[in-house]
Amino acid sequence: MTSKRLFSRILIFLYVLSVAIIVAAFIRGFDYYLTPLASRPHHPDYRLLRPAGAWGLWYGILGAAMMIAMLSYTLRKRTRLMGKAGRLKTWLDLHIFFGIVGPLLVVMHTSFKLDGLVAVSFWSMVAVALSGVFGRYLYVQIPRNIMGDAYTAEELTKNLRAESTTLEQQLNAEQIDWLVSLMLGPHPPSHQIPFIFWMIRERITRSGRTKRARLLLKQQGYSELDQRDIMVKAHTYATLKRRAASLRTVLSLFHHWHVFHRPFATVMYTIMLIHIGIALAFGIAWKA
Repeated sequence: MTSKRLFSRILIFLYVLSVAIIVAAFIRGFDYYLTPLASRPHHPDYRLLRPAGAWGLWYGILGAAMMIAMLSYTLRKRTRLMGKAGRLKTWLDLHIFFGIVGPLLVVMHTSFKLDGLVAVSFWSMVAVALSGVFGRYLYVQIPRNIMGDAYTAEELTKNLRAESTTLEQQLNAEQIDWLVSLMLGPHPPSHQIPFIFWMIRERITRSGRTKRARLLLKQQGYSELDQRDIMVKAHTYATLKRRAASLRTVLSLFHHWHVFHRPFATVMYTIMLIHIGIALAFGIAWKA
């Protein structure tokens, strides 16, 4: 098993485990969370689940730790402090994992009591998380090497030529054209808003186009083994070609995404640090 596949399986396991634990904790405290705020001090789980309670405090500590750990991706990408340790995509996957599980734990820490600065931080956190999912999708549209660094124009041309050569070993030029055209779908628009809808439509229709392509190969007499081999190569080539065709639009969207994502992240971290500072200074959490 390759290290890439091993990491993917570990990450899936961490997602399943984390979500299972959070869901179980939510079910355990469901009655408390439904209790009106004024009546919560009289609830038997109050000392356990309130923000400064035995569980509530740890939800906050773990959530804040994960949100701080999110910054490791920025350090790896923007600075030389971490050198070239690990693939950039691996750090991004961890960044997203922390960015999903961390906020969920913070919500549990608040015991669903959202007002004042906490509400501002919460909605900033939601904006960061949702925009992060979209940013992740944009990120994978940029052609990259195995270390996660974007291809140069020369590397992109070289890789397209290499992928085309692998298909030429089994198909003629006409077959390559119709097969790749079918898997590519409509040409991506250059304007950003239509491009977003194009991405959604392309993703939804991709499975159907792939099935039609495979059916055409079967009708031309290719064996099941050859069909699979050709489809893997055609998918790799078509994906690279699609990303190359939409690269300029994706980079433009990525720039605007940063303009939206960063201010909310700044607000989120600022309020979180203020909250932690007040809790430590006045001993609110620790006295509990």
